[in-house]
Amino acid sequence: MRVLGIDPGVKGGYAIVTQTGKLHTCETFPLVGGKDISFLKLMKKFQALSISFDAIFIEKVHGIWGTPPRSAFTFGCNYQVAKDAAISTHKPMEEVLPIVWQKELFAGEDIIYRNLKSGKKKDTKKMAAIKAHKLWPNFDFLSSKRATKPHDGMIDAALIAYYGFKQTQKGGE
Repeated sequence: MRVLGIDPGVKGGYAIVTQTGKLHTCETFPLVGGKDISFLKLMKKFQALSISFDAIFIEKVHGIWGTPPRSAFTFGCNYQVAKDAAISTHKPMEEVLPIVWQKELFAGEDIIYRNLKSGKKKDTKKMAAIKAHKLWPNFDFLSSKRATKPHDGMIDAALIAYYGFKQTQKGGE
């Protein structure tokens, strides 16, 4: 089963993992005005993909304490645009919390911490980048030819798609 994974948000992206676990497609979202996902362009991109997919896994968003209201509103709107574009494909869709897919995919991996004023916190972005490069060592996750560092949203989208692939392999247990 081929799975479309979506990391919603302005700096998110989408990816397709094939029935063998190979990363086929991995891109950033088309934006309007640099901060809003374009529903029409995203819907057209999903329809024009060179490979079909059978299921969709999208990261379920939630409020983050301390986020300014305007940012939270923009994030929520972009999440809904990405979700609506996915719904327009008429494929089965499952929402998954970040902690759920990260727990499964990071199991057995070294935990990386970052130091904050309030203490140490897991650096899930670094851990995701390491895991993605282990799974697909020949994919650079660069958002453009000029980019110099891997795109977090593309990495997360690929890992969400991989998580979905693993779930479909186990029968969605």
